[in-house]
Amino acid sequence: MEWGQVQKEISKIFSVSLSKIVLFDTIYEEKNLVYCFRCDSMKFVIKINLFEYNNQMFIKEYKRCQCLSSFAFIPKVIFFGEMEGHLYFIMEYVQGKTLESIGYKNNFGVVIAALNLVNAIDGSVLDSVDSRFASIHNGLDFSVWCLNYLKNNLDQIDCDSLMSAKKIIENEVANLAGNLDINLDIFEKVRPVLLHTDMHARNLLVENGNISIIDWYHAEKGDNALEIASILHNYSIPPYLHHDLIKGYRHWGGFEEFNVRLKFYDRFLKVNNLVGRMNFIQKTNCVDKFDVLQINQSLLIL
Repeated sequence: MEWGQVQKEISKIFSVSLSKIVLFDTIYEEKNLVYCFRCDSMKFVIKINLFEYNNQMFIKEYKRCQCLSSFAFIPKVIFFGEMEGHLYFIMEYVQGKTLESIGYKNNFGVVIAALNLVNAIDGSVLDSVDSRFASIHNGLDFSVWCLNYLKNNLDQIDCDSLMSAKKIIENEVANLAGNLDINLDIFEKVRPVLLHTDMHARNLLVENGNISIIDWYHAEKGDNALEIASILHNYSIPPYLHHDLIKGYRHWGGFEEFNVRLKFYDRFLKVNNLVGRMNFIQKTNCVDKFDVLQINQSLLIL
Protein backbone atom coordinates (compact mmCIF):
# COMPACT_ATOMS: atom_id res chain seq x y z
CA MET A 1 0.00 0.00 0.00
CA GLU A 2 1.52 3.29 -1.15
CA TRP A 3 2.35 6.03 1.34
CA GLY A 4 0.35 8.65 -0.59
CA GLN A 5 -2.85 6.67 -0.10
CA VAL A 6 -2.10 6.12 3.58
CA GLN A 7 -1.24 9.79 4.04
CA LYS A 8 -4.69 10.79 2.78
CA GLU A 9 -6.35 8.38 5.23
CA ILE A 10 -4.36 9.84 8.13
CA SER A 11 -5.26 13.35 6.98
CA LYS A 12 -8.97 12.52 7.31
CA ILE A 13 -8.57 10.95 10.76
CA PHE A 14 -6.47 13.78 12.21
CA SER A 15 -8.32 16.52 10.28
CA VAL A 16 -5.09 18.13 9.09
CA SER A 17 -3.62 18.98 5.71
CA LEU A 18 -1.39 16.50 3.87
CA SER A 19 1.61 18.81 4.25
CA LYS A 20 1.54 18.33 8.03
CA ILE A 21 1.90 14.54 7.74
CA VAL A 22 5.54 13.65 7.09
CA LEU A 23 6.87 10.11 6.66
CA PHE A 24 10.24 9.45 8.34
CA ASP A 25 10.57 5.64 8.34
CA THR A 26 9.10 2.52 6.72
CA ILE A 27 9.32 -0.97 8.22
CA TYR A 28 8.43 -4.12 6.28
CA GLU A 29 7.28 -6.98 8.49
CA GLU A 30 6.27 -10.51 7.47
CA LYS A 31 2.54 -9.76 7.50
CA ASN A 32 2.38 -6.02 8.11
CA LEU A 33 3.55 -2.74 6.66
CA VAL A 34 4.53 -0.06 9.18
CA TYR A 35 4.82 3.66 8.41
CA CYS A 36 6.33 6.03 11.00
CA PHE A 37 5.22 9.62 10.54
CA ARG A 38 5.15 13.08 12.08
CA CYS A 39 2.02 15.16 12.48
CA ASP A 40 2.88 18.66 13.66
CA SER A 41 5.33 18.06 16.54
CA MET A 42 4.20 14.53 17.42
CA LYS A 43 5.28 11.13 16.08
CA PHE A 44 3.02 8.17 15.34
CA VAL A 45 3.02 4.70 13.79
CA ILE A 46 0.41 3.24 11.47
CA LYS A 47 0.50 -0.56 11.25
CA ILE A 48 -1.28 -2.06 8.23
CA ASN A 49 -2.26 -5.72 7.88
CA LEU A 50 -1.34 -6.92 4.38
CA PHE A 51 -3.11 -10.27 4.21
CA GLU A 52 -6.78 -11.07 4.76
CA TYR A 53 -5.99 -14.49 6.27
CA ASN A 54 -4.23 -12.65 9.11
CA ASN A 55 -7.21 -10.41 9.97
CA GLN A 56 -8.23 -12.34 13.07
CA MET A 57 -4.74 -12.29 14.58
CA PHE A 58 -4.32 -8.62 13.67
CA ILE A 59 -7.54 -7.75 15.51
CA LYS A 60 -6.33 -9.73 18.54
CA GLU A 61 -3.07 -7.78 18.49
CA TYR A 62 -4.98 -4.51 18.37
CA LYS A 63 -7.22 -5.54 21.28
CA ARG A 64 -4.20 -6.55 23.35
CA CYS A 65 -2.55 -3.18 22.68
CA GLN A 66 -5.78 -1.33 23.42
CA CYS A 67 -6.35 -2.90 26.84
CA LEU A 68 -2.69 -2.33 27.80
CA SER A 69 -2.50 1.31 26.66
CA SER A 70 -2.93 2.70 30.17
CA PHE A 71 0.54 1.50 31.20
CA ALA A 72 3.28 4.10 30.72
CA PHE A 73 5.84 1.69 29.22
CA ILE A 74 3.44 0.43 26.51
CA PRO A 75 2.60 2.52 23.38
CA LYS A 76 -0.94 3.92 23.37
CA VAL A 77 -3.31 2.89 20.58
CA ILE A 78 -5.15 5.85 19.05
CA PHE A 79 -7.30 4.57 16.19
CA PHE A 80 -8.42 1.36 14.45
CA GLY A 81 -9.88 1.26 10.96
CA GLU A 82 -9.98 -0.26 7.48
CA MET A 83 -8.57 1.13 4.25
CA GLU A 84 -9.06 -0.47 0.83
CA GLY A 85 -9.81 -3.81 2.49
CA HIS A 86 -6.78 -3.65 4.80
CA LEU A 87 -7.14 -3.37 8.58
CA TYR A 88 -4.85 -0.94 10.36
CA PHE A 89 -4.29 0.80 13.67
CA ILE A 90 -2.46 3.97 14.66
CA MET A 91 -0.43 4.21 17.84
CA GLU A 92 2.18 6.37 19.53
CA TYR A 93 5.71 6.24 18.18
CA VAL A 94 8.15 5.12 20.87
CA GLN A 95 11.31 7.18 21.08
CA GLY A 96 14.49 5.43 22.13
CA LYS A 97 17.28 3.03 21.20
CA THR A 98 16.64 -0.68 21.01
CA LEU A 99 18.51 -2.95 23.37
CA GLU A 100 19.91 -4.63 20.25
CA SER A 101 21.55 -1.37 19.13
CA ILE A 102 23.16 -0.58 22.51
CA GLY A 103 24.19 -4.18 23.21
CA TYR A 104 22.21 -6.35 25.60
CA LYS A 105 25.22 -8.15 27.10
CA ASN A 106 26.38 -4.98 28.88
CA ASN A 107 22.85 -3.80 29.62
CA PHE A 108 21.13 -6.95 30.79
CA GLY A 109 19.64 -5.08 33.74
CA VAL A 110 17.23 -3.55 31.21
CA VAL A 111 15.84 -7.02 30.48
CA ILE A 112 15.32 -7.77 34.18
CA ALA A 113 13.70 -4.36 34.76
CA ALA A 114 11.38 -4.93 31.78
CA LEU A 115 10.42 -8.39 33.05
CA ASN A 116 9.55 -6.98 36.46
CA LEU A 117 7.44 -4.20 34.90
CA VAL A 118 5.39 -6.61 32.78
CA ASN A 119 4.98 -9.49 35.22
CA ALA A 120 3.92 -7.17 38.06
CA ILE A 121 0.63 -6.68 36.17
CA ASP A 122 -2.16 -9.10 37.04
CA GLY A 123 -3.10 -11.34 34.14
CA SER A 124 -6.78 -10.41 34.46
CA VAL A 125 -5.99 -7.27 32.44
CA LEU A 126 -6.35 -9.49 29.32
CA ASP A 127 -9.61 -11.23 30.32
CA SER A 128 -11.71 -9.00 28.05
CA VAL A 129 -9.52 -9.77 25.02
CA ASP A 130 -10.03 -13.53 24.80
CA SER A 131 -12.49 -15.79 26.65
CA ARG A 132 -9.67 -18.31 27.13
CA PHE A 133 -7.86 -15.90 29.43
CA ALA A 134 -10.85 -15.65 31.77
CA SER A 135 -10.69 -19.43 32.31
CA ILE A 136 -7.08 -19.31 33.53
CA HIS A 137 -7.29 -18.89 37.31
CA ASN A 138 -3.89 -20.27 38.32
CA GLY A 139 -0.64 -21.67 36.97
CA LEU A 140 -2.08 -25.17 36.66
CA ASP A 141 -4.84 -23.96 34.31
CA PHE A 142 -2.19 -22.30 32.17
CA SER A 143 0.15 -25.30 32.03
CA VAL A 144 -2.74 -27.60 31.06
CA TRP A 145 -3.68 -25.16 28.29
CA CYS A 146 -0.07 -25.23 27.03
CA LEU A 147 -0.11 -29.03 26.87
CA ASN A 148 -3.45 -29.06 25.04
CA TYR A 149 -2.07 -26.49 22.60
CA LEU A 150 0.85 -28.82 21.87
CA LYS A 151 -1.42 -31.83 21.43
CA ASN A 152 -3.79 -30.01 19.07
CA ASN A 153 -0.93 -28.83 16.84
CA LEU A 154 0.61 -32.29 16.90
CA ASP A 155 -2.70 -33.84 15.81
CA GLN A 156 -2.55 -31.78 12.61
CA ILE A 157 0.60 -33.59 11.46
CA ASP A 158 -0.34 -36.50 9.20
CA CYS A 159 2.53 -36.56 6.68
CA ASP A 160 4.07 -40.05 6.37
CA SER A 161 7.62 -38.67 6.31
CA LEU A 162 7.08 -37.01 9.70
CA MET A 163 5.47 -39.92 11.54
CA SER A 164 8.66 -41.15 13.23
CA ALA A 165 9.39 -37.66 14.55
CA LYS A 166 5.75 -37.24 15.59
CA LYS A 167 5.90 -40.41 17.66
CA ILE A 168 8.98 -39.18 19.53
CA ILE A 169 7.31 -35.82 20.20
CA GLU A 170 4.17 -37.56 21.50
CA ASN A 171 6.40 -39.28 24.05
CA GLU A 172 7.89 -35.91 25.01
CA VAL A 173 4.40 -34.44 25.53
CA ALA A 174 3.52 -37.45 27.71
CA ASN A 175 6.68 -36.83 29.75
CA LEU A 176 5.66 -33.19 30.22
CA ALA A 177 2.20 -34.26 31.38
CA GLY A 178 3.77 -36.72 33.82
CA ASN A 179 6.02 -34.01 35.20
CA LEU A 180 2.99 -31.79 35.71
CA ASP A 181 1.12 -34.55 37.58
CA ILE A 182 4.03 -34.89 40.03
CA ASN A 183 4.11 -31.12 40.72
CA LEU A 184 0.42 -30.18 40.63
CA ASP A 185 0.55 -28.28 43.93
CA ILE A 186 3.50 -26.14 42.77
CA PHE A 187 1.70 -25.05 39.60
CA GLU A 188 -1.71 -24.65 41.20
CA LYS A 189 -0.67 -21.89 43.63
CA VAL A 190 0.86 -19.68 40.92
CA ARG A 191 -0.86 -16.33 40.31
CA PRO A 192 -1.31 -15.69 36.55
CA VAL A 193 0.34 -12.47 35.41
CA LEU A 194 0.74 -10.54 32.17
CA LEU A 195 3.32 -12.15 29.85
CA HIS A 196 4.92 -10.57 26.79
CA THR A 197 6.53 -13.88 25.62
CA ASP A 198 8.54 -12.23 22.81
CA MET A 199 10.85 -9.92 24.75
CA HIS A 200 13.83 -9.93 22.40
CA ALA A 201 16.36 -7.11 22.06
CA ARG A 202 14.47 -5.31 19.26
CA ASN A 203 11.30 -5.04 21.35
CA LEU A 204 12.95 -3.22 24.27
CA LEU A 205 13.71 0.49 23.92
CA VAL A 206 15.58 2.78 26.30
CA GLU A 207 15.40 6.59 26.41
CA ASN A 208 16.75 8.73 29.26
CA GLY A 209 16.64 5.78 31.63
CA ASN A 210 13.02 4.93 30.77
CA ILE A 211 12.06 1.55 29.30
CA SER A 212 9.39 0.99 26.65
CA ILE A 213 8.22 -2.38 25.38
CA ILE A 214 6.69 -2.83 21.93
CA ASP A 215 5.13 -5.64 19.86
CA TRP A 216 2.42 -7.18 22.07
CA TYR A 217 1.24 -9.60 19.40
CA HIS A 218 2.02 -12.64 21.58
CA ALA A 219 0.86 -11.24 24.94
CA GLU A 220 -0.48 -13.94 27.28
CA LYS A 221 -1.89 -14.46 30.74
CA GLY A 222 -0.06 -17.17 32.65
CA ASP A 223 2.93 -18.39 34.63
CA ASN A 224 5.88 -15.96 34.76
CA ALA A 225 8.25 -18.94 34.53
CA LEU A 226 7.30 -19.14 30.85
CA GLU A 227 8.50 -15.55 30.40
CA ILE A 228 11.93 -16.41 31.80
CA ALA A 229 12.10 -19.57 29.69
CA SER A 230 11.37 -17.55 26.54
CA ILE A 231 14.03 -14.99 27.53
CA LEU A 232 16.61 -17.77 27.87
CA HIS A 233 15.71 -18.90 24.35
CA ASN A 234 15.63 -15.42 22.78
CA TYR A 235 18.97 -14.25 24.14
CA SER A 236 20.94 -17.51 24.03
CA ILE A 237 22.16 -16.79 27.55
CA PRO A 238 25.10 -18.99 28.67
CA PRO A 239 24.14 -21.44 31.45
CA TYR A 240 26.44 -19.73 33.98
CA LEU A 241 24.30 -16.56 33.70
CA HIS A 242 20.96 -18.32 34.21
CA HIS A 243 21.19 -18.12 38.00
CA ASP A 244 22.03 -14.39 37.88
CA LEU A 245 18.99 -13.72 35.70
CA ILE A 246 16.60 -15.63 37.95
CA LYS A 247 18.15 -14.13 41.08
CA GLY A 248 17.59 -10.58 39.80
CA TYR A 249 14.01 -11.27 38.80
CA ARG A 250 11.08 -10.99 41.23
CA HIS A 251 9.70 -14.44 40.59
CA TRP A 252 7.20 -14.59 43.48
CA GLY A 253 7.75 -17.91 45.18
CA GLY A 254 10.49 -20.18 46.39
CA PHE A 255 13.57 -20.46 44.21
CA GLU A 256 13.38 -24.26 43.99
CA GLU A 257 9.68 -24.22 43.09
CA PHE A 258 10.32 -21.60 40.44
CA ASN A 259 13.04 -23.79 38.95
CA VAL A 260 10.60 -26.72 38.68
CA ARG A 261 8.23 -24.55 36.65
CA LEU A 262 11.07 -23.03 34.64
CA LYS A 263 12.33 -26.46 33.55
CA PHE A 264 8.78 -27.46 32.55
CA TYR A 265 8.32 -24.41 30.31
CA ASP A 266 11.85 -24.61 28.93
CA ARG A 267 11.08 -28.12 27.66
CA PHE A 268 7.62 -27.04 26.51
CA LEU A 269 9.14 -24.29 24.33
CA LYS A 270 11.68 -26.66 22.81
CA VAL A 271 9.00 -29.22 21.93
CA ASN A 272 6.65 -26.48 20.71
CA ASN A 273 9.35 -25.10 18.38
CA LEU A 274 9.82 -28.56 16.87
CA VAL A 275 6.09 -29.06 16.38
CA GLY A 276 5.93 -25.64 14.68
CA ARG A 277 8.76 -26.60 12.33
CA MET A 278 7.03 -29.86 11.47
CA ASN A 279 3.75 -28.08 10.72
CA PHE A 280 5.62 -25.61 8.50
CA ILE A 281 7.38 -28.43 6.62
CA GLN A 282 4.05 -30.19 6.09
CA LYS A 283 2.16 -27.05 4.93
CA THR A 284 4.90 -25.97 2.52
CA ASN A 285 5.44 -29.47 1.09
CA CYS A 286 9.20 -29.19 1.56
CA VAL A 287 9.67 -32.41 3.49
CA ASP A 288 12.99 -34.10 2.81
CA LYS A 289 15.26 -36.53 4.61
CA PHE A 290 17.46 -33.74 5.97
CA ASP A 291 14.53 -31.95 7.63
CA VAL A 292 13.18 -35.12 9.22
CA LEU A 293 16.64 -36.22 10.33
CA GLN A 294 17.28 -32.76 11.82
CA ILE A 295 14.04 -32.89 13.80
CA ASN A 296 14.81 -36.37 15.12
CA GLN A 297 18.31 -35.31 16.16
CA SER A 298 16.90 -32.24 17.92
CA LEU A 299 14.50 -34.42 19.87
CA LEU A 300 17.26 -36.74 20.99
CA ILE A 301 19.15 -33.88 22.68
CA LEU A 302 16.12 -32.28 24.39
